[in-house]
Amino acid sequence: MYKDGDLCIDGQKLGEFLKRVEPGEYTTFDLIDKYQGFKAINKGKNPHDSWNASFGRILKRYSQDHPEIIGEVQAKEPLFLDSRPTTSSRWEIHQIER
Repeated sequence: MYKDGDLCIDGQKLGEFLKRVEPGEYTTFDLIDKYQGFKAINKGKNPHDSWNASFGRILKRYSQDHPEIIGEVQAKEPLFLDSRPTTSSRWEIHQIER
């Protein structure tokens, strides 16, 4: 089980999700969109305490436990979400047996 702040994700379910994602590079926001079906914008919350940041920290811990599935390519990559500047990690999903 991976937990960060209010977010708790079962490691097996996260692994099953990542195995369904096509190999390639994705931002944390891209993976959130694929995971829950929409991009969450955490208005009025400290970015460090946001659900998005928690999801990114969980991905980081999962990538350390499962480098054969996912790896962080770049941390704090600047981008815009809903016309607002923010940062995101960029992840590589590796080709694995599906």
